[in-house]
Amino acid sequence: MLKTMASEKPLILDGGLGSLLFSRGTFVKGDPLWSARCLTSAESDGRRQLRQAHLDYLAAGAHIIRSNSYQMSIEHLRKCLPGLSQEEALEMMRDSVRIAREACRDYWQSIGGESSGKTEPKVAGSIGPYGACQADMSEYTGAYVDCMSEEDFIEWHRPRLTALLEAGVDYLAFETFPALLEANAILRLLQQEAPHMPAWISFSCKDEKHVCHGETLASAFEQIWTNKTDGLKAVGINCTPGRLIKPLLRSLDGVSNVPVVLYPNREECLGEEDELILVYPKPDDKENSKEDDLGKLAKEWLATHPNVFAIGGCCFYHPSDIHNLSRVFGN
Repeated sequence: MLKTMASEKPLILDGGLGSLLFSRGTFVKGDPLWSARCLTSAESDGRRQLRQAHLDYLAAGAHIIRSNSYQMSIEHLRKCLPGLSQEEALEMMRDSVRIAREACRDYWQSIGGESSGKTEPKVAGSIGPYGACQADMSEYTGAYVDCMSEEDFIEWHRPRLTALLEAGVDYLAFETFPALLEANAILRLLQQEAPHMPAWISFSCKDEKHVCHGETLASAFEQIWTNKTDGLKAVGINCTPGRLIKPLLRSLDGVSNVPVVLYPNREECLGEEDELILVYPKPDDKENSKEDDLGKLAKEWLATHPNVFAIGGCCFYHPSDIHNLSRVFGN
């Protein structure tokens, strides 16, 4: 089994899957399906590239890779792929897990399995927030949250959760959630469908203290952990600039008992000509300036909040970064 105790080394996650696939030409800029485009044909080159991306992260030292299902919902898939049935949409979600599982199996066999002395890699089913499937960047604002109820979120997420559970994930990764309301809905859904399933819930944050919708990160962590399911392993921060992680962790004073999962963005995005540009203004303060060394940052984060379940990368952190991170923790 994978180690999960806070007193042990944190588990290593993979990095940005969509940004890696884009950098390799797997799909075009502006595609509303983002990396899910890889799964639109059973024999597509996209599926082969997706499998290779998973393998590259495993070779870099990732203990857990995430399925390519973050931006998939029945409604979004059927809107982007006219003629697709509901069952075909659900099967695409299951396929995202199968491809990740195949990559884990092939990598494990290639290194000799248990004789390698390494830990057998696992698959986390990636579930993004409602906003991620609107393809309007609202996962970074939470603008939709005030127009929906917990019950709305529960019923919207239920088919996605069920499909990933049916495909046989080892973890559930609820990622880039901008608001506490939607995260609370996820806890209720987990309690109904899979209370013992290993999982984490991770927030996108807009500054040094707040999640994107405006709640303080400390209050979000406290509520989630107080009401956690038996299987919840951690609460986290992802798809957030790396320079904000340390102050965000400092803001958790009073809830330092909560295990965290951390996988930030490199502060880059795609410009008009697909060049990499800074997403966030680079601060003038040298102490808080952009820092890309994920291994160095991880050591700082552990010194600030030692109770860390897992660390990895999100957008624009790629296999070389995960390799460096893995080396820092002696994997």
